[in-house]
Amino acid sequence: MKNAVKMLQDQALKAFCSLLSIFDKVQFDIKTKLSLFDAMVVPILLYGSEIWGVYNIKDVDKLHVRFLKNLLGVKQQTPNYAVLGEFGRFPLSILCKERAIRFGLKIMKNRDSPICNIYTDLCNTGSSDCWANRINTLIDH
Repeated sequence: MKNAVKMLQDQALKAFCSLLSIFDKVQFDIKTKLSLFDAMVVPILLYGSEIWGVYNIKDVDKLHVRFLKNLLGVKQQTPNYAVLGEFGRFPLSILCKERAIRFGLKIMKNRDSPICNIYTDLCNTGSSDCWANRINTLIDH
């Protein structure tokens, strides 16, 4: 999963750089810049997070925080949670877990579906590190 997320990060970095290039040419307010980031970069970073979001891959937060620090004009050494708090945003890794939990609940809601049967089988016979067991762990907590 880490390799897949790394590929997504590389693609999101290209979109991020394109976005910064646009910001150099055109003046936008901060709200618009955040909306553009959320529309152009975040979907790339979070693609498929319904599956890989249950694994503790916090690398997706790096580009997000880098963007926010760039907007504020602060040093990269500024504490991440201070920057996130300033904008009232959550780390993207939290959003990944939320999406994974919602996906797991959606699967479990339709008990007659083949995917629910596979999910149940994975929970019963899979290793503790398998996706289905990790979803159950998140849901139970």
